[in-house]
Amino acid sequence: MSKFRGVTSIGIGNAYQGARATIDLRPKPTKLANGARFRSRQFVAFLLLWLFVVHYFERWQVSSMIKSCRWKNWENWPSGADPHHLVVVGDPQLVDDFSYPTRNRILLYLTQRLSDNYLHRNHRLYHQILSPDTTLFVGDLFDGGREWANPVWYAEYSRFHKVFDPVESTRTLAQIPGNHDIGFGNGVDIAVLNRFRTFFGNPNDYLVLGNHTLVLLDTISLSSTEHPEVNKDPTEFLAALSQDDHPAKQYPRILVSHVPLYRFTESQTCGPLRESKKRFPVMRGKQYQTVIEYELSQRILNSIKPKVIFSGDDHDYCHIRHPLANTGAVRSVAGEAFTDEITVKSSAMTGGINRPAIQLLSLYNPLDGVADPDFVVDETGSLVVAHDTLRSRLCYLPDPYQGLRWYGFVILLMIASYVMVYMYPESTRRLNSRLRDRLGVIKPLYEDDLVKRQSMKLSLMDFLLDWNVPERRNWRLCVMHVTASIAIYVCILNRYHHSI
Repeated sequence: MSKFRGVTSIGIGNAYQGARATIDLRPKPTKLANGARFRSRQFVAFLLLWLFVVHYFERWQVSSMIKSCRWKNWENWPSGADPHHLVVVGDPQLVDDFSYPTRNRILLYLTQRLSDNYLHRNHRLYHQILSPDTTLFVGDLFDGGREWANPVWYAEYSRFHKVFDPVESTRTLAQIPGNHDIGFGNGVDIAVLNRFRTFFGNPNDYLVLGNHTLVLLDTISLSSTEHPEVNKDPTEFLAALSQDDHPAKQYPRILVSHVPLYRFTESQTCGPLRESKKRFPVMRGKQYQTVIEYELSQRILNSIKPKVIFSGDDHDYCHIRHPLANTGAVRSVAGEAFTDEITVKSSAMTGGINRPAIQLLSLYNPLDGVADPDFVVDETGSLVVAHDTLRSRLCYLPDPYQGLRWYGFVILLMIASYVMVYMYPESTRRLNSRLRDRLGVIKPLYEDDLVKRQSMKLSLMDFLLDWNVPERRNWRLCVMHVTASIAIYVCILNRYHHSI
């Protein structure tokens, strides 16, 4: 066998003595106007890699995780049931100037763009895949909502509805305020509270969904002891609910409160699905309190007697069980002997947890029969919290930073390849030669077809490597290729962010 530059000549056995096969396998890079050569195959190889990685993390991975939460996989209702489906969204807390006051404008802008895209992309996909009847937010829609004057707040309100744009045939309930929206207790400003409920709706209300009563209670304003104008509405609303003949008592109740109710953390642990290994915090500070006061919590529980409570604020998952006092219940049934409380995980990538999530709720309460005659009360800590007329499941969202790490890795790999070719041409030629010899081995289609084997081998290496190495260093071409590639990558990612 003999090799010449640009030509491969192979003698094949006695039958082919004197025969020569000439194959020109050199890459033909495109010439630019200034005489430089555009490394088209190297560019295309990394472009395809970038498209694959972006599509995987921006679409496929999200869809795959949400599909695993499809209702039919876990709700287990009788054949022919038509349950009401809700998605419960915890603490989106849109990033604003209040979130990171020490960050420069560029870094803050990038944080806002990425976090908004994470929320919006997931919002669109879980509605497309799960098609819920209702979407329920449990407060802290904004991060600095309580701090902003009206012009800034109005802009943030519009931004919220761009991130969580309305979905046809799905009802959105977002009137429960969080402490980041209006403050807490005695720190609530009546003007801020009125602004929130004017735009989002009455935070003290009830409605019937799937033959269940969803009770919305502004426990933050209810906790105010110094401002009657703040606590008046929730106090009167709770007093009315304590009456046995209240219309809300016609169906099993589900309570929604931004701040969790009081618990004894030594005995009421959150279960294995909580990320933090520390006990649930019971503390207070400026404009926040991690739990509602004990006496008020007991009044809420025994006035409403809910089967389940959904709360937010903490950002991490927590499932506990509250005993109900003086009910006379003889059965261990939710809403009679006890109430389950699920503190919903944050749905945001900036929530300080590794695995954001949404909470799914399926309601089925037939009035002419029993929804689940074989129902047995489970212990707390299960992925699916089950009762006779409702089911709730924790549904994880993708790791928000895994995709960013892969994007960075692909960009660094692309930069390294161009730097290798343009700044270290001698080393690149040696590496190119070794890779051609060691990595380009392809099994021939026919054992004696050495010409075809060599052709396939060199063609594959030329396509994968495309290292038509320049004679000398050229940092200008290196910068040009890297800059053009990054610009196109950013445009592709931006297109994914705006195409859903």
